[in-house]
Amino acid sequence: MVKKSVIVVFILTLLLLPVLGLVNGASAPQLSLVITPCVKSFPADGKQHSAFFVSVVDSKGRPYVLDDPINVTISSSDERILKVPNSVEIGTKEYYTMVEATSSILEKKTAEISVSSSGLQSAKSTITVEPPAGTPVSLKLTLLPSVLAPSVGAEADVIVTIVDSYGKPAKARSNIDVFLSSSTPYVADVVQGTIRIAKGEFSNSLKLKTTGFIGSTTITASSSDLKSDSSKFTVAGSKPENLYIWLPNYITVKEVGYIPVMITDKDFKPAKVPAPLRINLFSSNSTIVSVQSSVTIEIEKWYALATIKTVNLTGTVTIYASAENMTTASTKITVVESERKPVSLKIYSLAKNLPADELEYQGLLVQALNDKGLPCKVNKSTIVNLFSSSSEILDTPPTITIPANSSMAYTAVVPKLPGSSKVTVVASNFTGTEAAFAVYEPTPASMKLITPPVPAGGEVPSALLILSSTGVPAPVQQDTYVTLSSSNTKIADVESTTFIAKKDYYSLFKVTGKTPGTSTLSASGSGLPSGSASVVVHEVRPSTLFVTSIKPLAGTKLPIAIQIISSAGSPAVLAESLTLSISSSNTSSFQVLGSIFLKAEDSEVLVIGDVLSTSKVTITISAEGFTASTLQLTPTSYKASLKLTTEKTSVVDREVQVSAVLSVEGRPATGVEVFWNGVGLRSTSTVTLPDGTCVNLLTVQHGENLIEASARVPGVGLVANSTKVQGLREYTLDASSNIGAIIDISPSGLKYREFTKVILTAPDTVNMEGILGALGGKYNFVEWTGVLNSKSNPIEIEFKGEASRLSMKAVYAEDLTMVIIWVIIIATIILIVSLIIFKRYRSYKKAEVQVEGEAPKEEGEGKEEQEGTPTEAPQELKPEVEQEPVEEPKLKEEKPDSEPS
Repeated sequence: MVKKSVIVVFILTLLLLPVLGLVNGASAPQLSLVITPCVKSFPADGKQHSAFFVSVVDSKGRPYVLDDPINVTISSSDERILKVPNSVEIGTKEYYTMVEATSSILEKKTAEISVSSSGLQSAKSTITVEPPAGTPVSLKLTLLPSVLAPSVGAEADVIVTIVDSYGKPAKARSNIDVFLSSSTPYVADVVQGTIRIAKGEFSNSLKLKTTGFIGSTTITASSSDLKSDSSKFTVAGSKPENLYIWLPNYITVKEVGYIPVMITDKDFKPAKVPAPLRINLFSSNSTIVSVQSSVTIEIEKWYALATIKTVNLTGTVTIYASAENMTTASTKITVVESERKPVSLKIYSLAKNLPADELEYQGLLVQALNDKGLPCKVNKSTIVNLFSSSSEILDTPPTITIPANSSMAYTAVVPKLPGSSKVTVVASNFTGTEAAFAVYEPTPASMKLITPPVPAGGEVPSALLILSSTGVPAPVQQDTYVTLSSSNTKIADVESTTFIAKKDYYSLFKVTGKTPGTSTLSASGSGLPSGSASVVVHEVRPSTLFVTSIKPLAGTKLPIAIQIISSAGSPAVLAESLTLSISSSNTSSFQVLGSIFLKAEDSEVLVIGDVLSTSKVTITISAEGFTASTLQLTPTSYKASLKLTTEKTSVVDREVQVSAVLSVEGRPATGVEVFWNGVGLRSTSTVTLPDGTCVNLLTVQHGENLIEASARVPGVGLVANSTKVQGLREYTLDASSNIGAIIDISPSGLKYREFTKVILTAPDTVNMEGILGALGGKYNFVEWTGVLNSKSNPIEIEFKGEASRLSMKAVYAEDLTMVIIWVIIIATIILIVSLIIFKRYRSYKKAEVQVEGEAPKEEGEGKEEQEGTPTEAPQELKPEVEQEPVEEPKLKEEKPDSEPS
């Protein structure tokens, strides 16, 4: 049985161990670290910025104020992304600290931050890091248009814009000189090498001019303080690569004609030369056919005619054409005799392709042929009628005349529109014929819209460019209005139309940025492919504030982090300082500065406020041009008490001790400054000792001494209490009488405090001393005189007034009534005794006479004498009782020493 009991106890112990552990653990606070980012996104600009708060909380998540400082170890998952200090300290009576960091990355990334401290639960948080918006970082170069057809002196606009890391336009912080250059100046070059972007401006522009050469060049914009930018500029069109000459296969002897000399691209499309080009010509047999030795193709021309002559010799000859940097061209012709009679006509196009430029070219040849199909001279001038199947494409004269004694005639044509047109020749007595003429022009295949960075609230020039399928400019064939529209005019607006002149291929128009966002620009015109482009209107001045803080604790300083962010959430800066207005919905709960300045080029600022109570409060942050942001605070607090103890009353001018006991959550609050307020206090502040106490001394003033004590306790806020000490005057009492009677004082004492009441009792009567006293003479109480005059006895008096010594005198009057009575009684007794003695004496005398035998006569005589004349008694027998009149005692009025207050 004993073993079973032991086993049961052991099992119960094992079961209860976790419970006991929980109970024991509950007594010690379970503390944890918390990371709170100061910013929505950390600005990576190489400078130090507020990154995050590290705070201490208890198991309930409440901020915990430390009694002793702690060291917090910090680490970053990638120091290249976010560099943080190795450690920070959270000080005594604090529950948080702010950590600064730096970063210089060029793109958006994240880093994980870890914090730990001995005895506390560690924490982790992910911090987003990216370059700040609004900081001038680089130049953005835009070409309007970016492609031009080969033409000498054609111009394009070069727009240079200052942008931030996100490509958003940024204002110049100072005057910025930008240097521009062309990598291939013989294709196109900038008109001037330097432009200045003035302080406060986003951009500036200059002109780019082409030389007429086909090719591309890189235009570069650079500045000492900003990253450079480059853009490719292209001159696109038919590149002069080939020489092309042509003649009919046969011509007659003794005839003068022309050989067309043309510059074409590899596809035999007309190609204009950017500079005068000398073409050398020679004949393989000048005795049969002679040719003009050279011909010059003028600038921006592609076509020229050289004169040829035949003599009276026949044969086959090769004509050669050569020029610098060109492939050599050749054509064979056979000179024949003019035989037989011409019966038919043949028409030739001197060029494989004519440009649709509406210029006049000697591009058509009519030759008279005999029945064998060989050229044959006409005997007389022959008028030939010409008909174009499409005069809109190729315009020809109505007639052409073959001169007499000639087999051929040349005429001009005007190519207008790209396409193919058949030209028919008809003449009297001749068989007509036709030939196809090809008119070349790049066909519009796409419409390109080009815009530089568009700032919100700004206007920028933009370009509309029409290109062929091969990317060369494709001119319109008539004056064309292109309709422009924006998918969201609240974001970006555009001119309703833009005009492209006939034979032109681009136009400039304006785009106005309204608010940040993306809108689609669309363009359409008659006979043209439609075009569209997505336009981003950039936020150049942010309008959003990010506000954050840690959990507020009453009685502490609360940091509020305010950051400017872009609409995309990235950190943002301004070129000028910004005034932020801060308001509290409840200043009795939270007090903060009414405004704070955010410096130019800074993205965040910290403001410190005082948490005064646990009442909920709304903090509103606003600034001109910014949407107001609010922060809801619900402070927490600890329970605290401040108790004051001292004497309730004390004598004026005496120094008394006032003790304060401060406790938080039932524990003594150590090292807290207690502020005192009251007249006569020795100190205005004291600091609590380890037991939570502190003392002060008060010199008591008369009346009510109000003592107020307060302390701002971390985690509590303002704790206050008050007490009162009544300052009383001290008095001395002189109680006496005019006869030296003993006065009874209740309560008795040497000193009396103000408002103390005592009862004075004087004896109602006091016996006189000596014979008078023995006879019943006494003194009777009459009245009290002094601070109070009264006939009452006993009498109650209250100590008050400014005089420190009070006097009261009992006044008595003599009372001799009993003395007089006794005197009368004694006198009466004496008289009676005397009468008795006298009577007895007479009786004795009579008896004596009778004894001696006196006759009755004598008795009769004596009777007669008695009856006739009264007999006088003997003098010595007459009792003479003399009584002095008794005077009533006069009460002498005595003025009191002082009147009661």
